[in-house]
Amino acid sequence: MCGISGYFLENNSLIKLNSDINKSLELISHRGPDDKGIYISCEERVGLAHSRLSIIDVSKNGRQPMHSLDNRLTIIFNGEIYNYKELREFLYQNGYKKWDGDSDTEVVLKMFLYSLKYGIKIEKVLSRLKGIFAIALWDSLEKELFLIRDALGVKPLYFSEMEKGVAFASEIKAILPFINKMSSYKNNISENDIDAENINRYLTFLWCPGKGTPSKKFIKVGPGEYLKIKNGKLNKKVKWYFLPSFNLKTKELNKYDSIHGTYKNLKKAVDRQLISDVPVGAFLSGGLDSSSIVALASQTLPKINCFTIKI
Repeated sequence: MCGISGYFLENNSLIKLNSDINKSLELISHRGPDDKGIYISCEERVGLAHSRLSIIDVSKNGRQPMHSLDNRLTIIFNGEIYNYKELREFLYQNGYKKWDGDSDTEVVLKMFLYSLKYGIKIEKVLSRLKGIFAIALWDSLEKELFLIRDALGVKPLYFSEMEKGVAFASEIKAILPFINKMSSYKNNISENDIDAENINRYLTFLWCPGKGTPSKKFIKVGPGEYLKIKNGKLNKKVKWYFLPSFNLKTKELNKYDSIHGTYKNLKKAVDRQLISDVPVGAFLSGGLDSSSIVALASQTLPKINCFTIKI
């Protein structure tokens, strides 16, 4: 788990948010205690902050914000790409021979560079990333900021449209330092407005399904969605992932094929999430789901550490 936050101000904005982005980063420092980094361009009116929990390539070569060699793209990334080694090999075979490190972040960055070079839509790139992620990608040539969330919305990503620009973060509280200088709110939403419907959802389900939050000021980037922000304004919202249809013709399986297929696919899913340069552990509650995951993981990592929390 890492934390990301940042902003993109409107054209001709003269406000400075250097101290505010430091405050924002401090508010998500618990998400990534291993390292932190900030990129600020007053000329481009953009700021990006990253709090790092080092899992893959724990060296300084995995630090973020991470820049492309030509400095066109800058990325901050929270998540993990399970097939990054296969994608790295694909990129290597397509001419990307120089690498600074072994992180999945660098692979994602080069995948975007590859798409720009060959005119491939961003949706095609995202569909090749097998993992969970929240990404902010700054294109200094086109002056565009992309906010991207994984297919099922595992990693959180919130944003707020304000009068003087757009701010975003992994947690709502990390957007708060930007509010005073970037307000008033779009559509005349006052600072104290709450969303009663989403308060009800939270009290009912203990979380807020959908894109809303308890405050009308903050919205979630939807699962399998990306936003393009231009000139500090939301320019485009794209749904890049759609759940597969269940109206397809199904093949009737016998008992053996059903059991074997379930085991094979579950084992594959568990194994690909064991990739790490630090020790891997598991929360073991004793239920069917966690017990199955640990049983399969222990075949690959016999000494896997398990934890049970009792209140």
